[in-house]
Amino acid sequence: MPSVLQKIVNDIKPGASLDLVVWTSTLWSLPANQAVAYGAEMDYCIVKSESGEELVLVAQELLPSVAEKLKLQNSPLATFKGNILQGAFYRSMFGEVFDKTHAHHNEKLPMIPSRHVTNTAGTGLVHIAPCHGQDDFLLALEHKIPLRQSIDKSMTYTKEAPKDVQGLNILEKSTADQIMSLLDANLMFSEPLVHSYPYDWRANCPVIVLASNQWFLSTEALRQKAEDALARVNQFPVPTQNPSPMVSFLRNRPYWCISRQRVWGTPIPVVYHKKTGQAILHKDIIENLCNLIDKNGTDCWWKCNVQDIVPQSLVDKLELSFDQLELGKDILDIWFDSGLTWSYVLGKTGQSNLCIEGADQYSAWFQTSLLLSTALQARAPFHNLQIHGFVVDGKGHKMSKSVGNVISPKDLTRGTKSKPPIGIDILRCWIATQADGIEKINASEATFKTATEIVFKIRNLAKYLLSYVGPRVDTTEDTSNWKFLDRLMLHRLFCFQQQINNNYRRHNLHFATKNMLNFIVNDATAVYCHLIKDRLYCDALESHQRQQCVTVLTATLDTLLRAMGPIVPHLAEEICMHWEGRGRFFYTPAFDVPEKWNQPELEDIWEKLEALKYSIKKAVGNNFEQEFGVTLEVPRDFYTILKRIQPEDESWNSELCDIFLVAAVALQPVAEEEPMSIDLWKSPRSQCLRCRRFTAMPGAELCERCEDVVASLLKPDRKSSKV
Repeated sequence: MPSVLQKIVNDIKPGASLDLVVWTSTLWSLPANQAVAYGAEMDYCIVKSESGEELVLVAQELLPSVAEKLKLQNSPLATFKGNILQGAFYRSMFGEVFDKTHAHHNEKLPMIPSRHVTNTAGTGLVHIAPCHGQDDFLLALEHKIPLRQSIDKSMTYTKEAPKDVQGLNILEKSTADQIMSLLDANLMFSEPLVHSYPYDWRANCPVIVLASNQWFLSTEALRQKAEDALARVNQFPVPTQNPSPMVSFLRNRPYWCISRQRVWGTPIPVVYHKKTGQAILHKDIIENLCNLIDKNGTDCWWKCNVQDIVPQSLVDKLELSFDQLELGKDILDIWFDSGLTWSYVLGKTGQSNLCIEGADQYSAWFQTSLLLSTALQARAPFHNLQIHGFVVDGKGHKMSKSVGNVISPKDLTRGTKSKPPIGIDILRCWIATQADGIEKINASEATFKTATEIVFKIRNLAKYLLSYVGPRVDTTEDTSNWKFLDRLMLHRLFCFQQQINNNYRRHNLHFATKNMLNFIVNDATAVYCHLIKDRLYCDALESHQRQQCVTVLTATLDTLLRAMGPIVPHLAEEICMHWEGRGRFFYTPAFDVPEKWNQPELEDIWEKLEALKYSIKKAVGNNFEQEFGVTLEVPRDFYTILKRIQPEDESWNSELCDIFLVAAVALQPVAEEEPMSIDLWKSPRSQCLRCRRFTAMPGAELCERCEDVVASLLKPDRKSSKV
């Protein structure tokens, strides 16, 4: 035992040994014991037996619950952390039962730390049988403990077990009695225990976990190379964790068992020596099998005999006979098969542009494809990796035919007797709104309704814009002297396109749809289209200011088309069919917003104008704001900004009138230290019968602007009578 532990024991009783107390509910696994596990951070104590002759080690917290059963004194003589046990060994509980010539006679076995040891039950010391439990198996691998098979496939003990139980069936009661007899003085306590245990409901018998000989692919040799290859792959959605889920699964994979025991599949081309069990894996066997598979398919392995598979020259070289050999019955893991699909479907390139699957494939297809491609071609088999979530119902439950909550896309697009179809575009929009990375995709009436509303908002704005679109926008045109609202909208078109392009590049359909909805509802509908109505409806048809407005609306529809096309392509194509001269959407160059439209300083001005507009609206109260004019006394810096939008100190038709929705705006500068003031006054003018603004001179039916427009329309040489 470690020197620190030895000193503790000697201080209690010089020269004494220390007994370990382990417990198990699977008596049959005790002959397969190869280690005892402890909790490194748990508290342990040494106590005496009731007779005072033996020193016993148990977890301190569990001592009160086991002292009476195990006939121990309930007074710790020494306490310490479990890490003191690091490096300790113990003699096997069956050590003296083995013959003196047997390798396991009085064998020393290790004590090892483990995270799965707890102080909730037992003694705090856990019996480890690596061949009969997953945790035990992984613990043995971690501590490099060689596995020994004490139980064979027929569920009987092998020569690795004590002689008195060799050949006995592990589940027979007589075998349990024999094990109890062998334990003899080492058995401290036994009692009947009812507990849960895995059971095969088909065979109606308990499940026995048994380690078996398998074929493995070393991931240690490939792990770093695969991680380097993955670093050159674009993952969507872009992982927020560090390391990414894919890298985490890769690093935590201790090995890859590539063999399976099935009666179908791709055979592992291995031949075994019947007597020794030695595996014979040779290039000649593989090449001969490949030729047979080319002629007869993969089933030839199961139909052929050894003479067909193994070349005579190899048998002679190994100095064996065919009678001494048998074909292996293992097949390749199906993930090995699927992990190699890239080598067949991608041809010589060996690398796809995009690989798409669910988030559950981080540890499966994505990983096996990456590992095998790294091994064979030193790179990933994909440039881009798209991960998606899974569809659930409105309550978040998995879709299941037995539950009856499955929604068929066919029923959605074609309709049923009880429900009309929603169409392909709405289905696509629903996917885009719900495809938020690897999150679950909610399929419910509410989410389909949301998608429907979004598509209708897109459609309604498109219909409005189609009414006013002009010729193709000339992006080289100088817009520096255009109206403020026009330049603001062009800036927002630039920002909108940048957001959309960025989200599409990152495959963020969810955010792309949000950007599009926000642009339609707020930037386009609530602001620009609302505030330009007077100019669009009432200015002269060919006026320069109205033509600027039409150009902006045309650019808006072109930009919106580019944004909506990947999500609702049928609607995009339909819009182009009604846009004279536009051409089919997917066959004409996309509209690209120029960099010069990007003017972020306009947003700062708009923020101040919005605050001012809110103050005016608040001052007007429940009255009709267009009946009022407003005098603004503002600090000189802000006055300078407003003068760029309205050059006159007082105007009845400036852009500020459109923005504030008032009859007139008068500007007066004040010192910077003085507060801004708003003075409302009732318009002395009457309401124009054409534009409905209170800008007509007393006694006149039309305002000056509308009189000029109407007069131009009534000229004899005027062909159009559109007002």
